[in-house]
Amino acid sequence: MLQKVPGAADVKTEQVTGLPILTVKLNRSALSRYGVSVGDVQEIVEIAVGGKEAGQIFEGDRRFDIVVRLPERLRTDIEALKNLPVPLPTPDGNEAQASPAVLGGVPASRTRYVPLSTLASLEVAPGPNQISRENGKRRIVVSANVRDRDLGSFVGDAQRVIGEQVKLPSGYWIGWGGQFEQLVSATQRLTIVTPIALGLIFVLLFMSLGSFKEAALVFSGVPLALTGGVAALLIRDIPLSISAGIGFIALSGVAVLNGLVIIAFIQKLREQGKELVEAVKEGALTRLRPVLMTAMVASLGFVPMAIATGPGAEVQRPLATVVIGGIVSSTILTLLVLPALYVLFTRRRKSDLVPEPGPDAAGGRVVRAAALGAAALALALGTSSPARALNEDVMRNVLSSVFLAQNFTAVCVKVDPDFARETGGKDGDASKVIAHMKDEILATMTREEAAQIVVSAAGAARAVGLGMIRSLSGGTVEEQTDRVRALCEGTAKPLVKGVVENHDERHEFFEQMLKDARQGRG
Repeated sequence: MLQKVPGAADVKTEQVTGLPILTVKLNRSALSRYGVSVGDVQEIVEIAVGGKEAGQIFEGDRRFDIVVRLPERLRTDIEALKNLPVPLPTPDGNEAQASPAVLGGVPASRTRYVPLSTLASLEVAPGPNQISRENGKRRIVVSANVRDRDLGSFVGDAQRVIGEQVKLPSGYWIGWGGQFEQLVSATQRLTIVTPIALGLIFVLLFMSLGSFKEAALVFSGVPLALTGGVAALLIRDIPLSISAGIGFIALSGVAVLNGLVIIAFIQKLREQGKELVEAVKEGALTRLRPVLMTAMVASLGFVPMAIATGPGAEVQRPLATVVIGGIVSSTILTLLVLPALYVLFTRRRKSDLVPEPGPDAAGGRVVRAAALGAAALALALGTSSPARALNEDVMRNVLSSVFLAQNFTAVCVKVDPDFARETGGKDGDASKVIAHMKDEILATMTREEAAQIVVSAAGAARAVGLGMIRSLSGGTVEEQTDRVRALCEGTAKPLVKGVVENHDERHEFFEQMLKDARQGRG
C-alpha cells in the first residue's frame, strides 16, 4: 500500500522471522505409556543441544567449567537428534539412573532406553528473528525512501492513504519517525529561530543607521533576496527542506549587508551637502564594485555544493541553490530598487520637496534681490499718491512683501531673539507692525477679494521662501544654523526694516490710501 504512494522507493518491512528453530513437540500419550516425565525429555534435549555444566577443572589459579553436549555435526543433524536415547524408569518404579560398570566389563545397570522420536516429534522451522520493543511496547518497522518529491508532502499523502484503507485492531497504532520526525522538530525550532534572527538583524541595522525608516529600507532587501531563492529552487526542481530554510537565513544576512553598504555611503554623501538625487546616483555607482565583489565571493563559494552528487548532496544542494539564486536577485534589486526606494521615501521630508531643478545658493541670492526690488516697488506704488485707488496687482505686491517679511520675522526670531526688536521701528516689535499692516489692508476688501489676493500673495511669498530653504539645505545642523543667521542678517533684516520704516514714515499717507480705498470700494 505504501509502495503505491508517489515518491515511495525501497519500501520494506523489518525482518522479524526467518531464524531456524528446533521445535520439539512431545507426545504426551507416549510419555504416559512409558512413564517418562516432560522434564526428563527436556533435560536430555538441553544437554544434547545446548550443553550442561558437569563439573570444573582447575589450572593453577584458573578455573574452567566442564560442559557436556553433542559434537557440532550431531547437533545440526535432525536424524541424530531423533535417535537420542531416553532412559526409562526401572521396573521397581524408581527413576532411571546411570550406574557404574562392574569389574570385568559386565554392565550393572538394568536401564532401558527408547529413542527420542518415540516420545516426541522434532522439526526445524523458521521462527522469530527478533522481537523489537519501544517504551515497553512491541513494534515492527516499515521503512521507505523518498525520491523526486519533498518529505513532508509524501508523508501527508501516505497518512491519508493508510488512514483511508487500513483498519487497525484495538491496541495497535501507527507512528511516523525517521527523517520526518527530525523534519517536524527542526521545523518547530526554525519557527522560533527565524523570527529571532531577523529581529536581531533589524535591531543591528537600526543601531547602525540610527533611523527606523532607513533600517526598514535596508531590511527590504530580505524579501527581494527570498524571491531569488524560491525561483532558483523552482528552476532546479528541488523541494523545500530544512537545509533550504537555513540557506534563507544565511541569505538574509548577505542581502542586508549589500543594502547597508549602499545606504551608509549615501548617508555620508548627504552629510557632506550633496543633493538627494545626486547622492543616490553617486552612492549607487561608487558602491557597485564592492556589492558585486561581495555577491560574487559568496555565490561562487557555494557553486561546488550546488552541483554536488556524492554523499550529503541532498543537504548541500538545496542550501547552495537558495543562497546563489537569492544573491543574484538581491544584488540586481539592491542596485536598482533600493536607491529608488530611498529617493521615494526620503523626498517626503520638507527639505526635499523642492522641485528640480531649483536655485542653488547663487540663484537664491538672485531670487531674494528680485523679491526685494518687487516689494520696494509695490510699496512705493501703493504709497505714492493718497488719491490713487488701489488695484489688485498693486495690492498683491504689497501683501507679498508683507507676507515675506512676516515669514522672515517668524524664522529669524528663533535664531536671534532680538530680531523683532531691532527691526520694529518706533513700536519696537516688527511682528506687531507687520500683522497690523496686513489686517488694515485686508479690511479694505470684501471677503471674496481678500481670499483671492491672499492666496496669490501667499503663493508668491512661498515660492521665494522655498528657494531660500533649498539654498539652506545640506550639511550639518550647525552649518544650517549659521546659514540661517547669515540670511537673517544680510537679507531678512533689511527687508523687514524697510517695510516697517515705510509704514512709520508714511503712516499718514498709508492711512489716507486705505481710506480712499474704502470709499472707492464702498
